Amino acid sequence: MLGFIVAILFALFYIPLLRTCWQAIKMRKFIWENVRVSLTIAILGTIFMLLILKLLNIYTEFLWFDSLKFVSVFWTILSWKWGLFFGAALFSLVFLKSNVFSVRRFLIRLQAKTKKAYDEIWQTQLVPANILFNLLIILCAILLAVWAMSRWETVLLFLNRMNTGTTEPIFKLDTGFYLFVFPFLTLVINWLLVFFLVRTALQLLAILVYGVSADKYFDINQRRLFGRHLIYLFSKDLAFLSLILIGKTILAIFNLMYSTRGVVFGASFTDVFAQITAYETFIFVLAGATLLFIISLFVRKGRLLIWTIGAVAFAWLIVVIIYPAIIQQYVVKPNELAKETPFIKYNIKFTRDAFNLNSIAEKEFSAQGVLNSQSLEQNAATIENIRLWDWRALWLTFKQIQEIRLYYEFDEVDIDRYWLNGRYRQVMLSPRELSTDQLPARSKTWINQHFKYTHGYGVCANAVNEFTSEGLPKLLIKDMPPVNVSGAPEITQPQIYFGERTDTHCFVKTSEQEFDYPLGSSNQYTVYEGSGGILINSFLRRLAFAWRFDGLRLLLPNPLTPESRIMFRRDLQQRVRALAPFLAFDDDPYLIIDNNGKLWWLWDAYTISNMYPYSERFKGLLNDKREFNYIRNSVKVAIDAYNGRVRFYVVDPADPLIQVYMKIFPRLFFAIDEMPDDFVSHLRYPEDYLRVQASVYRSYHMTDPQVFYNKEDLWEIATETYISDVREVLPYYVILRLPDNQREEFLQMIPFTPTRKNNMIGWMAGRCDGENYGKLIVYQFPKDKLVYGPMQIEARIDQDREISAQLTLWGQLGSRVIRGNLLVIPMNDALLYVEPLYLQSEQAKMPELKQIIVAHGDRLAWGKTFAEALDLVFSEQEDATRSTSAAELLQTARNHFRQYKELTGKGRFNEAASHLDALEKLFREAGRK
Repeated sequence: MLGFIVAILFALFYIPLLRTCWQAIKMRKFIWENVRVSLTIAILGTIFMLLILKLLNIYTEFLWFDSLKFVSVFWTILSWKWGLFFGAALFSLVFLKSNVFSVRRFLIRLQAKTKKAYDEIWQTQLVPANILFNLLIILCAILLAVWAMSRWETVLLFLNRMNTGTTEPIFKLDTGFYLFVFPFLTLVINWLLVFFLVRTALQLLAILVYGVSADKYFDINQRRLFGRHLIYLFSKDLAFLSLILIGKTILAIFNLMYSTRGVVFGASFTDVFAQITAYETFIFVLAGATLLFIISLFVRKGRLLIWTIGAVAFAWLIVVIIYPAIIQQYVVKPNELAKETPFIKYNIKFTRDAFNLNSIAEKEFSAQGVLNSQSLEQNAATIENIRLWDWRALWLTFKQIQEIRLYYEFDEVDIDRYWLNGRYRQVMLSPRELSTDQLPARSKTWINQHFKYTHGYGVCANAVNEFTSEGLPKLLIKDMPPVNVSGAPEITQPQIYFGERTDTHCFVKTSEQEFDYPLGSSNQYTVYEGSGGILINSFLRRLAFAWRFDGLRLLLPNPLTPESRIMFRRDLQQRVRALAPFLAFDDDPYLIIDNNGKLWWLWDAYTISNMYPYSERFKGLLNDKREFNYIRNSVKVAIDAYNGRVRFYVVDPADPLIQVYMKIFPRLFFAIDEMPDDFVSHLRYPEDYLRVQASVYRSYHMTDPQVFYNKEDLWEIATETYISDVREVLPYYVILRLPDNQREEFLQMIPFTPTRKNNMIGWMAGRCDGENYGKLIVYQFPKDKLVYGPMQIEARIDQDREISAQLTLWGQLGSRVIRGNLLVIPMNDALLYVEPLYLQSEQAKMPELKQIIVAHGDRLAWGKTFAEALDLVFSEQEDATRSTSAAELLQTARNHFRQYKELTGKGRFNEAASHLDALEKLFREAGRK
């Protein structure tokens, strides 16, 4: 309804224009002066209304930032965006208008013999064309201004630039130049080039429109003057264009740091020894061309322009294109490795630096150790934290047993760790969020969606390896209100107003009670008691939010009170990105329970750039799909699930990008020392960050240029079977004790295999606990030993007669077999493989954990419980070991007895006695066994 009223107000400004057009149709005479006045009223009225509506939106934005105590961020972004807009718009308007005006004035003066004729032409014949050009100029100026406005971040990075302390090898410039200065210079040159092209297009259109209308009045001398003036205009434009192209060519030299010509990303042999020379030569050519264009301003000879343009095009083709191509084909290609070796080294060095791979601790892991009952006891903390619940299967089960009402949703399952009854346990936790989209159609009223159903409630949690006899998770936290068992953390404030599914706005502290949670056949209601949201205690605020969200309903009688608040941007993605649009974010924010029982979201944020010199660019490794060649996990974001407060904590202050952002937004970021301890204890090495680093490391663990060039040791991220599909192993969290460490820790790991092979070659781990947080370790396996990879274990499972037959039988009985994550668990220089199996009915998607497969060495077994599977593997292994030991003892006894008989026969009784003693000792040892 409010939108309808606004549309009527817009229409009022167009009534004079419509009336003028109607009169012109009736009188069959178009009076341009009347049209111009009416059109001016319509345009100014439209601008006025759009300005009012935009100001209302800006006002709501201001209130939102102010409610979060980040109003300085709002003013910084707003002032620079609109400053760039108005600056670029004013510059464009002035110069575009003056250019078209000069063309028009020249043609009118050339056509008019007297001042009276000049005024007549100006006020009558050219009115339609003038209106057209004014509109075109305004439109072009707005588009150019919008482009400049969208690059506010580039401008601020340049103005707050800093050196990184790292110098690239070709031009000896600090990498800060490429991160902060080069993008700004590129923006300026590109903007000027587009502005010039727009200016030239409008100028040509003006010559066409005004020139054609005036040409019939020209005599021979006037046409000659017109032609000479065209040469003057073109000479001036071409001189301006040459200067821009000189700037672009200079930047093109530095842009060679991102060349893709060679065998690796970055400046290659041809770029350094041929392309740079070609660009420098072309700069001199352009400088000469600029001089000739300036001379042409005075000589005004068309041939000079044509010959100069031809010479520049020929020089560009020969010098810039053909000459480097010849060097590449006939100098580099025949001896590519020798020529490119230094540049391969640069690429390896800078790529490893850009993705923080130089800090990796690389260690050997033989994986040839043998586990036994004693080693399992030594690693009891690891064994009891092996994740038997695949998060995808658990998510489906949670939805069936704990959503309770149709409007509740579990969006995902997060993995974290807590101390439960004095034991360090890995826990899977999922918040129960509310989605008003799931309400029945009759219940989707304005009151229900924005006043009553306002929040989710509580969480569902279980230990990673515990399940009931029916194969369902043994819950640590469940139901509503939350019930916690087995020492699980107590939740004192279970309401979730801000989350991953809260994508609608809501009103709190109103006269309408909020639905809290279902209570048997009735419901429990509540009133919000926090400080989140924005007070709506004035007519202006109601009007602003009415326009933005709810229309006239917010201005008419409703449940709002003077204490009422509006909460919007409750979705984490919208909320955090609005505050820090320059950061990239992990795909998985996760919920934690702090020491006071409050719910908080923790979310990893990244600084990224695609302008780090010599570093390989990657695309699609993060959820925002941007191409980048530099990344740091510099920021952790904490969001209060009840009040919506947001805090940005800097965990990597050495990152130059975050240092510059801290200069731009000094009140946005907090030091990691200011983060509460109960947040620090739940920090995780981010999944996306580890996946990015692993994807890069699979090639860039090779630091020898020759090995890298030949791809002799290329790795892949291991694959596994999930359900029935083969897919890449996702990074997974574990609690284990690293080699040479005294205690278990929480970390994230991912296994590698050689390319096109399935045996494991190593694994990468990101550490999460205490002073080791953020450290990266890679353990490499011996290349001359076979270490089973996940797919090889999967193949052994498929080849096991008992397991394969049972899987086939289950499939024939109408159930779906889900093969969960195959986890590779390093332990005591050995590997343990664990894969859970679930059964899911075709009718109800509620997977039940049925069997656990365990493999170690050449042994593979399954059981209904993890302990049963372990016993089967290690009892058979120890039986085999005992059998082997008995056989060896028997053979040794035979050897001693044979030596005893031979020596006795020869009369060498003393020597024979020693073998008899040895034989007696063997019998005693066998008796003990």
